[in-house]
Amino acid sequence: MSIPMPVCEFCEHRRDNSDSGIPVCEAYPDGIPALIYNSSVLHTEPLEGDNGIQFVAIKGREGMMAIQIEALRKTGVTEGVLEDLTPFGDLADPEELL
Repeated sequence: MSIPMPVCEFCEHRRDNSDSGIPVCEAYPDGIPALIYNSSVLHTEPLEGDNGIQFVAIKGREGMMAIQIEALRKTGVTEGVLEDLTPFGDLADPEELL
């Protein structure tokens, strides 16, 4: 079984935060919420706390990301609704991502 790469990794707003290991971006500088990072919620529409910034594919990856996002939509992934804003780094148990 392969684990898909988080959509966030292909967003132009993603920022390196290798010091802490917590995924961050311009929308969520203190940590991308786990449900967004693990692609359980698509960040293609405004969400609470996103500073007005949503997913934008890295130049040259737009077509591939459009296909991946459409495939996620077909699986019933939530879009534009985020009830749990727990930042990725605040999760007590990494198993919560599964």
